[in-house]
Amino acid sequence: MLLLQSCRGNMASFERASLFATQWQDTVVEDGNFEFADLRNAVFTRCWFGRSCFVGAALEGAQFIECDLTGADFYWSDFDDSKCFSCELKDIRRPEEQKIVYGPKGVKPPVVIPKPLYRQATSEEERQKLLASCLEPLSENAESGPKK
Repeated sequence: MLLLQSCRGNMASFERASLFATQWQDTVVEDGNFEFADLRNAVFTRCWFGRSCFVGAALEGAQFIECDLTGADFYWSDFDDSKCFSCELKDIRRPEEQKIVYGPKGVKPPVVIPKPLYRQATSEEERQKLLASCLEPLSENAESGPKK
Protein backbone atom coordinates (compact mmCIF):
# COMPACT_ATOMS: atom_id res chain seq x y z
CA MET A 1 0.00 0.00 0.00
CA LEU A 2 1.31 3.43 -0.95
CA LEU A 3 0.87 6.23 1.61
CA LEU A 4 1.25 9.86 0.56
CA GLN A 5 1.31 11.99 3.69
CA SER A 6 1.81 15.76 4.00
CA CYS A 7 2.87 16.03 0.35
CA ARG A 8 2.76 19.19 -1.77
CA GLY A 9 2.47 18.94 -5.52
CA ASN A 10 1.08 21.99 -7.27
CA MET A 11 0.34 21.15 -10.90
CA ALA A 12 1.52 17.56 -10.33
CA SER A 13 0.50 15.09 -13.02
CA PHE A 14 -0.81 11.62 -12.21
CA GLU A 15 -2.36 11.19 -15.66
CA ARG A 16 -3.27 7.53 -16.36
CA ALA A 17 -1.43 6.48 -13.18
CA SER A 18 -2.33 3.28 -11.37
CA LEU A 19 -2.96 4.46 -7.79
CA PHE A 20 -5.29 1.65 -6.74
CA ALA A 21 -6.01 1.54 -2.97
CA THR A 22 -3.53 4.30 -2.11
CA GLN A 23 -3.81 6.33 1.11
CA TRP A 24 -3.51 10.13 0.93
CA GLN A 25 -3.33 12.24 4.10
CA ASP A 26 -2.93 16.01 4.57
CA THR A 27 -1.79 16.36 0.96
CA VAL A 28 -2.16 19.42 -1.28
CA VAL A 29 -2.29 19.05 -5.06
CA GLU A 30 -3.48 22.34 -6.50
CA ASP A 31 -4.30 22.33 -10.24
CA GLY A 32 -3.26 18.66 -10.38
CA ASN A 33 -3.90 16.29 -13.24
CA PHE A 34 -5.52 12.92 -12.42
CA GLU A 35 -7.01 12.38 -15.90
CA PHE A 36 -7.97 8.73 -16.46
CA ALA A 37 -6.07 7.66 -13.31
CA ASP A 38 -6.97 4.50 -11.40
CA LEU A 39 -8.03 5.81 -7.98
CA ARG A 40 -10.31 2.89 -7.11
CA ASN A 41 -10.48 2.21 -3.36
CA ALA A 42 -8.15 5.15 -2.63
CA VAL A 43 -8.72 7.00 0.66
CA PHE A 44 -8.12 10.76 0.79
CA THR A 45 -8.10 12.31 4.28
CA ARG A 46 -7.84 16.09 4.82
CA CYS A 47 -6.51 16.66 1.29
CA TRP A 48 -6.85 19.75 -0.88
CA PHE A 49 -7.34 19.27 -4.63
CA GLY A 50 -8.32 22.79 -5.67
CA ARG A 51 -9.07 23.05 -9.41
CA SER A 52 -7.62 19.56 -10.03
CA CYS A 53 -8.73 17.57 -13.05
CA PHE A 54 -10.19 14.09 -12.43
CA VAL A 55 -11.67 13.72 -15.93
CA GLY A 56 -12.22 10.03 -16.70
CA ALA A 57 -10.73 8.87 -13.39
CA ALA A 58 -11.81 5.50 -11.99
CA LEU A 59 -13.19 6.33 -8.53
CA GLU A 60 -15.17 3.22 -7.55
CA GLY A 61 -14.82 2.73 -3.81
CA ALA A 62 -12.75 5.92 -3.34
CA GLN A 63 -13.35 7.92 -0.16
CA PHE A 64 -12.82 11.65 0.32
CA ILE A 65 -12.82 12.54 4.03
CA GLU A 66 -12.73 16.22 5.05
CA CYS A 67 -11.24 17.16 1.67
CA ASP A 68 -11.45 20.44 -0.22
CA LEU A 69 -12.37 19.71 -3.84
CA THR A 70 -13.24 23.32 -4.76
CA GLY A 71 -13.34 23.74 -8.53
CA ALA A 72 -12.30 20.14 -9.28
CA ASP A 73 -13.41 18.61 -12.59
CA PHE A 74 -14.96 15.12 -12.35
CA TYR A 75 -16.45 14.99 -15.87
CA TRP A 76 -16.48 11.49 -17.45
CA SER A 77 -15.43 9.99 -14.11
CA ASP A 78 -17.46 7.68 -11.93
CA PHE A 79 -17.59 10.26 -9.12
CA ASP A 80 -20.98 8.94 -8.01
CA ASP A 81 -19.30 5.62 -7.12
CA SER A 82 -17.09 7.39 -4.56
CA LYS A 83 -18.01 8.66 -1.07
CA CYS A 84 -17.50 12.15 0.32
CA PHE A 85 -17.58 12.84 4.06
CA SER A 86 -17.55 16.48 5.24
CA CYS A 87 -15.97 17.70 1.98
CA GLU A 88 -16.03 21.10 0.31
CA LEU A 89 -17.60 20.56 -3.13
CA LYS A 90 -18.03 24.18 -4.24
CA ASP A 91 -17.91 24.74 -8.02
CA ILE A 92 -17.03 21.14 -8.89
CA ARG A 93 -17.94 19.83 -12.33
CA ARG A 94 -19.87 16.58 -11.98
CA PRO A 95 -20.29 13.85 -14.60
CA GLU A 96 -23.40 14.10 -16.74
CA GLU A 97 -25.48 11.22 -18.02
CA GLN A 98 -25.14 10.94 -21.79
CA LYS A 99 -28.49 10.85 -23.57
CA ILE A 100 -29.12 10.34 -27.25
CA VAL A 101 -31.24 13.23 -28.46
CA TYR A 102 -31.57 12.30 -32.11
CA GLY A 103 -31.53 9.09 -34.12
CA PRO A 104 -33.57 6.88 -36.40
CA LYS A 105 -36.74 5.40 -34.92
CA GLY A 106 -36.55 1.84 -33.67
CA VAL A 107 -32.74 1.73 -33.67
CA LYS A 108 -30.89 1.26 -30.41
CA PRO A 109 -27.29 2.32 -29.92
CA PRO A 110 -24.71 -0.45 -29.67
CA VAL A 111 -23.70 -1.73 -26.26
CA VAL A 112 -20.28 -0.33 -25.48
CA ILE A 113 -18.25 -1.96 -22.75
CA PRO A 114 -15.94 0.67 -21.26
CA LYS A 115 -12.27 -0.20 -21.04
CA PRO A 116 -9.99 1.48 -18.52
CA LEU A 117 -7.59 4.05 -19.90
CA TYR A 118 -5.21 3.95 -16.95
CA ARG A 119 -2.10 1.79 -16.87
CA GLN A 120 -2.72 -1.69 -15.58
CA ALA A 121 -0.60 -2.63 -12.59
CA THR A 122 1.56 -5.70 -13.11
CA SER A 123 0.56 -8.85 -11.29
CA GLU A 124 2.86 -10.59 -8.83
CA GLU A 125 3.48 -13.33 -11.42
CA GLU A 126 4.43 -10.77 -14.08
CA ARG A 127 6.81 -9.03 -11.66
CA GLN A 128 8.50 -12.34 -10.80
CA LYS A 129 8.98 -13.22 -14.49
CA LEU A 130 10.45 -9.80 -15.22
CA LEU A 131 12.80 -10.02 -12.25
CA ALA A 132 13.90 -13.54 -13.24
CA SER A 133 14.61 -12.45 -16.81
CA CYS A 134 16.77 -9.56 -15.56
CA LEU A 135 18.83 -11.91 -13.38
CA GLU A 136 19.49 -14.53 -16.08
CA PRO A 137 23.12 -14.72 -17.26
CA LEU A 138 23.83 -13.34 -20.70
CA SER A 139 24.12 -15.89 -23.52
CA GLU A 140 27.48 -16.51 -25.19
CA ASN A 141 26.45 -14.61 -28.31
CA ALA A 142 25.51 -11.53 -26.30
CA GLU A 143 28.78 -11.58 -24.31
CA SER A 144 31.04 -11.70 -27.36
CA GLY A 145 29.80 -8.34 -28.61
CA PRO A 146 28.87 -7.38 -32.14
CA LYS A 147 30.15 -9.51 -35.03
CA LYS A 148 32.53 -7.93 -37.52
